[in-house]
Amino acid sequence: MYSFLKSAKLNGNEKRLSSLARDLSLSYDEGFNYLYGKRNSFKLFLDKPFNLFGSSMIIAVKKENDLLDLKEIACFIKTYKIIKHCHYKKYHLKLEIKQRLLNPFTKKQRVLELNKFIEEFTQFLLSKGYYDCCQNCGNENSSFALINESKFLFCENCYDIADILVISKTTTFDQTDEKNALGILGALCGSLIGGLFIIAIDQAGFIMSIAGLIMAICTLKGYKLLAGQHSKKGIIAYIIIMVLMTYFSHRFSWSLALAEYYEVSPWMFFSKFNTLLLEGYVNISYYFLDLFTVISFSVLGSIFTIVTVVRNNSFRKIFNI
Repeated sequence: MYSFLKSAKLNGNEKRLSSLARDLSLSYDEGFNYLYGKRNSFKLFLDKPFNLFGSSMIIAVKKENDLLDLKEIACFIKTYKIIKHCHYKKYHLKLEIKQRLLNPFTKKQRVLELNKFIEEFTQFLLSKGYYDCCQNCGNENSSFALINESKFLFCENCYDIADILVISKTTTFDQTDEKNALGILGALCGSLIGGLFIIAIDQAGFIMSIAGLIMAICTLKGYKLLAGQHSKKGIIAYIIIMVLMTYFSHRFSWSLALAEYYEVSPWMFFSKFNTLLLEGYVNISYYFLDLFTVISFSVLGSIFTIVTVVRNNSFRKIFNI
C-alpha cells in the first residue's frame, strides 16, 4: 500500500513538473527533479520547483570587460516580487524563487509571472551586453553539468576539475567527521581549563566578564588544536560545550563560597543547588545576573569566529527583498 501511494505521489509530481516545463519552454529531467533549457541564448536551470524549502534559478553570465554590474542586475530583479533572494559568485547567479509562487495549487497566473520574469530577465541581460559562459572561468563554451546531484554550468575543463574535487571530497568525508570529533574533544579539554579560570577568578573576586572571555578563548583554541580548522558543525558544538561548562563552573564556584558560609560540603551544595536556590539560600537576582554576565561574555568572545565562517560562505548576497 505504501509503495503504491509513493508511486502515485511520484507520478503526480512528474506530471506537474512536465506541465511546468512545457509552460516555461524548458526540458524536464525525471531522474533529478529539475528543469533546464535555453532562453534568449542563455542556459539556465530551474532546480526543485516544488521543493518544500524553496526553488532556485541558476544562470551564468559575463560581459566583454569580464565584470558583472551587480547594481544594475539587482535593481532590475528587485522589481519582480517573484524573486526572494539573489546570490552571486564569479559569473554564477542563483535566484531564489518564492515558494508560494510555485506551489502545486497555485493558479496559472503565477506560472505566467515566472515565465515573464525569465523572458524579461534574459532579454535584459542580452540588452546589457551579457552572454552565456562557464560559471567558474567565464569560457563561452559551457554546458549543463550534474555532479552528485548538484547543478552547474561548466566548460569541459572546469567540469573535469570539479568532478575530481567532488570525488576527493567524498572519499575524505569520514576524515572530516573524525576531525569534528577530535575538535569536540579538544573543546571539552579547553572548556575544562576555562572552567578552572572561572572558578579561580570568581573566588579571587575579579570581574566575571574576564572569566567569560577566557572560557571562550580556551574552548575555541582546544577545538582548533585538534580539529585543525573550523566548520559550522564544529562552531555549534563548541558553543554548546562552552555554555554548559560555563554554567557548571559558575555553579561550582558559587557552591564553594556558599558551602563555606553555611559550613556544609561543597558537593552537597552543588548537587542540591537548584533546591537551595528556590528555598532562599541563594540570592536569586544576584546569582542570575552574575551567570548572565559570564555566559554573555563567553558568547561574545566567540562571535568573531562565527562571522569568519559566515564570510567564507560560497555565495554572497546581492540583496534581500
